[in-house]
Amino acid sequence: MFTRLSHTYKALLLGLVAYIAFSVSDAAVKVITPYYSVYQIVWGDLGIASVIFLLLAPKLGGIKQLKDPLNTKAHLIRGAMNFLGSMLIVYFFSIMPLTSVYTVIFLSPFMMTLIAIPMFKEHVSWNRWIAMAAGFTGVLIAFRPWESDISILTFLMLLGAPLCFSVMHSMMRTMKNPSDIATGFYPLAIAVLPMTVLTFTIGDYVPFAPAHIIPLVISAVAIVIGFITVSRAYHMADASLVAPVQYTQMIWGVILGALLFDDLPDLWMLTGAAIIIASGIYLIRSEHATPSDASPNTPTSS
Repeated sequence: MFTRLSHTYKALLLGLVAYIAFSVSDAAVKVITPYYSVYQIVWGDLGIASVIFLLLAPKLGGIKQLKDPLNTKAHLIRGAMNFLGSMLIVYFFSIMPLTSVYTVIFLSPFMMTLIAIPMFKEHVSWNRWIAMAAGFTGVLIAFRPWESDISILTFLMLLGAPLCFSVMHSMMRTMKNPSDIATGFYPLAIAVLPMTVLTFTIGDYVPFAPAHIIPLVISAVAIVIGFITVSRAYHMADASLVAPVQYTQMIWGVILGALLFDDLPDLWMLTGAAIIIASGIYLIRSEHATPSDASPNTPTSS
């Protein structure tokens, strides 16, 4: 049945699978955050995912596809950004509901647009500036930092997670014909190296309990599934069609948060998220409205 679908519907379905997988990964990581340091969780999660990528190499074009000298700089930058972004997002999963973190992660399209101004000398039209302003206003409505216990530093750190991932994904635009396995493997493997040092120096390493290895493996497998399927989705259809599928993570975040953590977003959070989602979809569609404005958006993962 899947083979008979058009490329557009295949891409949308693959995108849906990808963001369900990313949400499952996030929930699995959140399950074990009370028991281990952020460094150790990210080290184990990304380390297992890297090994899985290597095991799947024959299905993804072969191990030779990892040889990618033309994109060495981009791989290093993407790995560094994944290192920082993963630490931040796992930390916030440990202290916040999934839906709260997703609300901020949904700012990624706005940040990618801002990054494109100095990086790619792009012109941003007035309507896109309005959309971005509305998106950041949505964050203020969702979190109401003037009323909450969140410090300014914590709030800025929270914004750092989508910023790191936005830089990571923006670097895809500088790459020359990268393979699926290279674009998925290097951000994970490069981030694992410094995370290993932190885990066994300041991370208060303790062996993973057998019961906690299961969610860790589930998370790693889900990451690999997400990277592969979202990459294929963006190859099959225009980013303006696939990118908004990311916003379904709010649905999965609500479901998984309620089932696993008894977390339900309040009306302010839902209102802010709705504003961000609506503004984000408008921004993505407007960026791809004409060939001259189009810029290849790349997938966002948490």
